Amino acid sequence: MSEFTCITNNSSVTACNVNISLLSLRADPPSSLIDLLLREAQAYMKSHLTDYVCKVMVPRLQSSILNQTYPYTPEPKPENRTAIAVTDSPFMRALVNILNRVDVAGLQFFVRSQQSRINVAIYHPGGTSIGYAGNFVPSPLGESALDWGQGLVDAYILGDVPHPFPLYGLPGTIGDALVQLNTSNTLFASLDVDFSIAASAGNWVTIYITPGVSIANLRIQAPGDGLGSLLTHELSPVLENVINAKLASVLAAFAGNVSSGVSNSNTTNNTVTFFFGEDTHVRDSPLMVPLICVGAVGALVGGLLVYRNVQQHRNKPVLSSTTGTPLSTFRIVAEDVFLVGGALLCVLLFTASNTMTGATVVLGGEMRTYAFSLSNTITDLWQAGLIPLSICVLVFSGIYPYVKMLSIVGFTVWAHRPTSRILRLIDCLGKLSLIDTFALMVMVSGLDIPNIADVRIHLSFYLFMYATLLSIAIGNYAALLWRAGTTLRNGGISVANTSSNSTFAEDVEPMAVPPVVRSRQDMTPIDHTMSPADDAMQLRSGENCVSRRRQAARYFLCIPSLFMFACSIPAWVLPSFRYQIGGFARLLTPTSKSLSLWSLSSLGNRSDAYDILLVAFFTILIAPCLYVALYPKCRFLASWCGADVLVLACVIGLIQLQQFVRFVLGEQMGIFYTAHASLLWPMFLLSAASVLVWVYIVRDILHVSSTHKSLQTIPSPA
Repeated sequence: MSEFTCITNNSSVTACNVNISLLSLRADPPSSLIDLLLREAQAYMKSHLTDYVCKVMVPRLQSSILNQTYPYTPEPKPENRTAIAVTDSPFMRALVNILNRVDVAGLQFFVRSQQSRINVAIYHPGGTSIGYAGNFVPSPLGESALDWGQGLVDAYILGDVPHPFPLYGLPGTIGDALVQLNTSNTLFASLDVDFSIAASAGNWVTIYITPGVSIANLRIQAPGDGLGSLLTHELSPVLENVINAKLASVLAAFAGNVSSGVSNSNTTNNTVTFFFGEDTHVRDSPLMVPLICVGAVGALVGGLLVYRNVQQHRNKPVLSSTTGTPLSTFRIVAEDVFLVGGALLCVLLFTASNTMTGATVVLGGEMRTYAFSLSNTITDLWQAGLIPLSICVLVFSGIYPYVKMLSIVGFTVWAHRPTSRILRLIDCLGKLSLIDTFALMVMVSGLDIPNIADVRIHLSFYLFMYATLLSIAIGNYAALLWRAGTTLRNGGISVANTSSNSTFAEDVEPMAVPPVVRSRQDMTPIDHTMSPADDAMQLRSGENCVSRRRQAARYFLCIPSLFMFACSIPAWVLPSFRYQIGGFARLLTPTSKSLSLWSLSSLGNRSDAYDILLVAFFTILIAPCLYVALYPKCRFLASWCGADVLVLACVIGLIQLQQFVRFVLGEQMGIFYTAHASLLWPMFLLSAASVLVWVYIVRDILHVSSTHKSLQTIPSPA
């Protein structure tokens, strides 16, 4: 590229009129000699001002307007120090990507990279009409440039221009100013930004202090525009010097403030290092040693348990509750292997997921600023002050899945107590492991900044979600289907003497007996002294009364189902979550966004979130509604009802979202981005629906308990 770009045009001045008069000049303190000189100067300026403006200044401005020759400052070369290319820095690549994507108050950018320079073109397409009439005043004493900019952003978002208008660094007051810009053309400016980068990797960049960052070749409006040529020749050099001086002072200030946590300096190498988020390490493959150990121990213990049950079955067989014949050994082995194998598979999936990275926050598509994994999520939530959410994630995502699998195997394959109330409660609480999935849903919406930052989901997250679903299914099988139709479930004698060789207390629960349709007190007595016609009429009257009672009961039983649908559906179709965005990010994204549960579950209609959407749709809407509507036919759905888990994740995590965002992005990034969240009224309806589900769950568990106690009073058969 040549050092000059030349375009020539013709220009002429048709008239030059100057109507400026100098009223008075005086000395302070008064001096007769100086006053005499000032009167002479005033007379000289009055007689020659028109000639100076028309013959000196106008030709100079005309020359600037016609002069399409712009001096070009070439890209600097490193001098006796190591420097890396802009394209080798993840931070610089992220910055280029962000600038090419964002739209700041109607301004658009086109950016491309060179060795140590990025070329930036800024344009505002279409016509522009702006203006201000009033006073310009200095910004308040002691106010920082960031606080001043934050105030201007607030005024822009509210659409309220401040009067008087504060200008940062203005030495005095400018009164009765009138500034207007009306153009139908596209506003355009271009500049080159030079970076002297010492090193960069991951989420940090080290920049030399002098010179570190500077601008050059500032051009205003496109070539051939007269006003742009004038501003480029007369104003651009001044702006370049002012901006470069400010950039140098900012880098020097960062270098002198190593305790801020944002930067760190090395005075020996004359550098300053900037960190963005945490130093993240992404692990997309599990640790093999824990998996091998868990798999080997689980297979050994499971094999011994199956062998033990086979031996016990040979000595004291499990009988069929219908035929009284012993079960086949094949069924004993098949059921135990299926249950133990399923539990072991769940444990392996949980272990693999917990040793991998679940999700990462990526800035500009290049720079990872945070990584979600079980260990660092628990510790970071604790350090961020979200202690309740940290404890919930630790208990329900880190500890409870393993306890649940061990309990399922213990109550069934080991203790032969598949109808235990404790096992039933463990099965119902298995859904709480979904709190990790739902917590990520609400956090993603708060950390996702369009065109700037996004949350990327990794394999670990899906492994954990599928392992949770598989564990719920295994719990259903253990509580409802394992050894179904045998003496272990109908109150008969257990095949094994569990009280002598097990740590579990003997508490074998029978199956619930069908309720009595009609008690003897409800039956209408028949008077045999009545005639046959009267007898038939009385029977028909009694049947009609029973029919009306049954019909009324059916209508009454429909009320909970209608309540469930009425409380669950609004959250999926109406805004249920509201996010308030603060900081400079409001120039790039709407200040407020309201999401329905559908949008939240699909993570903003992302293509990689369909699995999450299906899981949320089934566990939050379908399973609770079917469980209440078909109760007690679909008792197994109690462990799939996840509306209460979502409410728990929202109450504990969503309300404290701002605290977590501040921790992830850094305390000093609050000036650029903040997020506040609130729940809207459909979520309160969903909370009421989840309470009703738990009423049915408690009712089911207590019903089984009362049935067990009533059957204990029946004498055992000889």
